[in-house]
Amino acid sequence: MDGTSDDAMQSELLEAVKAKGIFIIHSKLGGKKILRLACGGIEQSMRDVDAAFDIIETAAFGLAA
Repeated sequence: MDGTSDDAMQSELLEAVKAKGIFIIHSKLGGKKILRLACGGIEQSMRDVDAAFDIIETAAFGLAA
């Protein structure tokens, strides 16, 4: 990382993941920005959750590099 603030990194990750079509939102916890992914919808499968996780993980590693 290049010293970018945690909130800024969370914002970058949020936009990168949303650009891939994953519905993810942000919130604040203890004064820090966090990202939230809702899972468990009636039409959602485990494959959908796994795919979302893969996209989030890939985007996070890309930003951290």
